[in-house]
Amino acid sequence: MSVSFDVYGPFKVPFDEISAKNGKSKYFQVSSKGRLETFWKECEKGDEKGCYVFVNGSTPIYAGKTNVSFKKEIFTSHKRVLLNKFLNTASKKKLLVFFVSSKESGRLDEIIGEIEDYLIIQAKRANEGLLNEKNTTPKWSIPGIYGANKIGKPSMAARMLKKSLRI
Repeated sequence: MSVSFDVYGPFKVPFDEISAKNGKSKYFQVSSKGRLETFWKECEKGDEKGCYVFVNGSTPIYAGKTNVSFKKEIFTSHKRVLLNKFLNTASKKKLLVFFVSSKESGRLDEIIGEIEDYLIIQAKRANEGLLNEKNTTPKWSIPGIYGANKIGKPSMAARMLKKSLRI
């Protein structure tokens, strides 16, 4: 039996714009606890588990998973450092997050891991500057269909199969 997951979002990630001395320079950081509590109340996804993807506008910048809860995972200090560094170097600052979770219960850890791997690979294809460091290359590939692409035109067989699979 197949487990169904749904996508929720995008939800706007609260961040603060902070002026340095004399207001001459500014820096940005993911908001503190108070504003994040409001964020979790509004999105109603904090206690769920699954995968998440941070995007800037429509460009993915980080994909991850949690087997505990989104609230306990997505704004850990490691992620905040990555997101804050991104916010301070990006020209466009529209940080959003999507959640992918299931209403089904049980041990979904393995499936969540597979979904995370898939989301990271797809995000890396969409944005070479993805912030993820692990799992950014597929464990397998079919040239012309999925994963690493050979230089040149895919084989006729690969093109026909791709068309048959509607990908």
